Amino acid sequence: MGIRKMMGVKRGLVVGLMMLLPLLAVAQAQDPDAAIRASFKKVNPQLVIESVSSSEMPGLYVVEFDSGELAYASPDGKFFLIGNLFGVSADQGFINYTERRHTAAEGKRAVKRNAELAKLDPNSTIAFKAKGETKAVIYVFTDVDCFYCQKFHSEMAGYNQLGIEVRYLAYPRAGIPSDAYNKLATAWCAKDKQTTMTELKRRKAVPIMVCKENPVADHYALGERFGVSGTPSLILPDGRLVPGYLPPADLAKELGITAK
Repeated sequence: MGIRKMMGVKRGLVVGLMMLLPLLAVAQAQDPDAAIRASFKKVNPQLVIESVSSSEMPGLYVVEFDSGELAYASPDGKFFLIGNLFGVSADQGFINYTERRHTAAEGKRAVKRNAELAKLDPNSTIAFKAKGETKAVIYVFTDVDCFYCQKFHSEMAGYNQLGIEVRYLAYPRAGIPSDAYNKLATAWCAKDKQTTMTELKRRKAVPIMVCKENPVADHYALGERFGVSGTPSLILPDGRLVPGYLPPADLAKELGITAK
């Protein structure tokens, strides 16, 4: 889960950089990595910090969370801010160091996503097969009530005709437990999963049936690790996460598929 959601941080309420600068001069810790981790964990043990490292600005540390988000913290972990860190260079002008880190980190996250998906049982997804030759397989974290999830699903034939196999993963936006969870579990517990998913996304009344062995909670946890923050979220074959709806032609172009 993202740090903004977990800690209730709002963009306009974070500590300002100019206010933080004088504090960095006096806030010293013998082990910034341990101090920052301990400080964040004390407030919210559910936050998962992947790394703590020195930033381009002396005295400021970069905290990378498992969601892929970044924060900048004082050495003792008592102050932090969220936003872009810029540098000023006579040769390059303004340099967005945060964007650079996100780009590099996204490459690493893509590799991790593919590694996890390789271990996933395809039978735990609800798959809509390509028509004819399969040119690409994508995973889509989905809910049944969101408008763009419904729009994506309404164009399933278009994706399949282009040779794209869609494998759905469950991501109830309202969390677990919730009505969204119950509906998604019903699709995964149904004998005819594809038809039930279609009926739910068409807002038809479907009897709720939540079986014990449904994978919705596992999918939701996987989405949290992948940095999913909304639905639909597409995971492309190269491991990239693309948030939001893409029409068939645009998705095919993104995948390098040429429409006949």
